[in-house]
Amino acid sequence: MKKFVCGILCVSVLFSLCGCGRKKVIKIDDDDLTDAFEEFFDWEEDDDYRVSKNREVRGINYEDLEDPYFYDANLYIQGAEFTEDTTYAYILYIEFEDEDDASEYFSHYYDEYTWVDDDDRYYRDGQYGYIFDNDEKEKFSGYLYAEDMVIEFSSYDADGVKILRDMFRSLKLPA
Repeated sequence: MKKFVCGILCVSVLFSLCGCGRKKVIKIDDDDLTDAFEEFFDWEEDDDYRVSKNREVRGINYEDLEDPYFYDANLYIQGAEFTEDTTYAYILYIEFEDEDDASEYFSHYYDEYTWVDDDDRYYRDGQYGYIFDNDEKEKFSGYLYAEDMVIEFSSYDADGVKILRDMFRSLKLPA
């Protein structure tokens, strides 16, 4: 009986360790995000990022690009900075009216990207998930999803990638 219980405990520990490399996405507060914009990128509202309330959000319909999806968002924050040649940093924070819309919005992208067989770049568990489309030193882009929030992000500049990752870590997000 002791061997059986020990075996069960060992298997349980192994299963719990399998997911330890995946960090759960948590919903972040919009004030924390805009504070991070100012701290990490020195962005100012209205100059470098915009805040909109109660707006319609367009989602890509990969099955029919001529027929996009539309969702209602309570909050929409978009910030961007460009160099002469590329995107230094782009971040879009959307807080949807309800969790089902956020889930559907994220699902469209998740379904499109997960055909690649790379489990470390894509993860979803219920109302939480992430997609890392590019996860390199000079390219970092993807989607973060938690509850009624989706964050789209990209940087194609080594310095921008580093700052974006540092900002995400400070917000306790996967980076």
